[in-house]
Amino acid sequence: MAISLFCTSQHTIQPTNATEATTSSCKNNDNTEICAADLINSQGSTHKFRGCQIFLAKSTLNNSTSTRLGLFTGKALKRGQPIASPDIIIQLIDHLPSLSDFVSRYSYEPGQFGAQFEAKSVASILPGVASIAQFTSMQQSNAVPFGRDVDEANVPRTQKPGAGALTHYHNLTFHARKDLDAGSEIFIGLEEKEDWYQHRMQMIQEREEELGTAPGSNAVTGSNDQEKHEREVDWLMDHGVCLANLMPGMSTIKGAGRGAFATRFIPKGAVVSASPLIPIDRNATMTKRIKLSGRVTASKPQLLVNYCLGRDDSTVLFYPTAPVVNLINHGQDKAKANVNANTNVNANVNVKLQWSALTRSEVPNIWSLSLEDISQLNVTNIIIEYVATRDIHPNDEVALDYGDQWIDAWQRHLNQWSAPQDAHMYSPSYVVDEVTALVRTEKEQSGHPYPSSVMTACFYRYSTHERNEGIARSKSKLSGETTVVKWKADRRAFDYRNLRPCSIMQRFEVDGQITYTAMMKNWNGMRKDEMIPKGEMHVVNTIPRNAIKFVDKLYSTDMHLRNAFRHEIQIPENV
Repeated sequence: MAISLFCTSQHTIQPTNATEATTSSCKNNDNTEICAADLINSQGSTHKFRGCQIFLAKSTLNNSTSTRLGLFTGKALKRGQPIASPDIIIQLIDHLPSLSDFVSRYSYEPGQFGAQFEAKSVASILPGVASIAQFTSMQQSNAVPFGRDVDEANVPRTQKPGAGALTHYHNLTFHARKDLDAGSEIFIGLEEKEDWYQHRMQMIQEREEELGTAPGSNAVTGSNDQEKHEREVDWLMDHGVCLANLMPGMSTIKGAGRGAFATRFIPKGAVVSASPLIPIDRNATMTKRIKLSGRVTASKPQLLVNYCLGRDDSTVLFYPTAPVVNLINHGQDKAKANVNANTNVNANVNVKLQWSALTRSEVPNIWSLSLEDISQLNVTNIIIEYVATRDIHPNDEVALDYGDQWIDAWQRHLNQWSAPQDAHMYSPSYVVDEVTALVRTEKEQSGHPYPSSVMTACFYRYSTHERNEGIARSKSKLSGETTVVKWKADRRAFDYRNLRPCSIMQRFEVDGQITYTAMMKNWNGMRKDEMIPKGEMHVVNTIPRNAIKFVDKLYSTDMHLRNAFRHEIQIPENV
């Protein structure tokens, strides 16, 4: 008998009556019935969700001595279809050297998501597909990220104590890069030429050697029986765990921002999701002290802390990597909801944390270990499960008790919080962008300025225009001279990595079409081939309005607020 990689509790599902499994509350978002009666082997130790789109299971890239985890499709996907639910992006700013290993393994270039202007140094952390799926070269990948939105999630700094406690970056979705069969393992592509990913490209080479593949071959080339890097869906249901039970949405909890919602009926005792955990030294989650406007800033906890698990007395935190679990909010107390006021159980809490069966089987005494001891274990096997404490119906918000330590910290924050003095003068860049039809020139701005927290930026590829216009780079004769070129669109023109600060010099209207002339500027972290040579004034004309965006200036968004709340979610002692 095969031993499951993931096992859930042995709760037995028993509908209260014969019609329970066909009530409208048991319909999934695709209008199919998948209640208790539809759960395969529901009387056994593992709750199996029929039609699950994505699974966490043992990767096909394992050899006899490794147990890497991977993501697998539960259904066949056409090119362009989403692989998993949209997820958030967490920005690390000015990180300490002690966090460098985590950054090199799990972060992505911030320019991909338009986050390069958040701070002097930025690294983007992507929970979900990007943190769990195995990576390879771009040519061999089958998943690609697309889209992202930025907004305050209805938690403005003028009114809400939670301002700055949640990420504004969300709705990032990974799509199939090619047609995928059901059971295909997901592989994330990395650009070999990008300095940002050199560490991981080196890991790919080491993986090739470990798997015994030929020199120069790609990491996704394995033994004959795993050549296609697929697993049978029945095998995934027996040996993996479904990660498609949650989707993002606006929280029903006042002031919480976004939340996680059930995509299907989930019975009490079932595993809603399971997440590998990445241990991080708590001290490494502080920001560096940097010099800004002539002053040295104070070190403070990263926003990432709010999405981590831990305990007040522990020196280690754990970053959950599963899709959407980082949007599970803290539930409200029953007393506040006027339900059973004699208890201290949360009214809308419907999940709890527990160590996975794999973790418990390999570390039977895990309950007696400190979090520091647990962090030293094989990180592949540190997996936490989110288990339903009651029946959860489609579109129900999923909530977790964050623990007394978090509650106490939040209450102290509420008692001390007040809106920043200049909050009423602040306008996020995305709002300014939405309401601005005609962009003012620098001359116009001198008398009618935009909010001090925003600046103009242009989508522009210097390297492309250099080739097209024959601009000579790195030549001393250009020093101090002005180069003027015409803006041209190409398929990568609107890539956020090509967004750079620009000063709007003029605005023209010809035959009803409005275009702009702007002087382009460099930005810290830009690729070398996109850097305008020092001393060159690079002017671009015929720029359309949609190639100009307002972006937030350094350290101006809510995550940088001095009084922004920071505290990890508590791992219960009896988890």
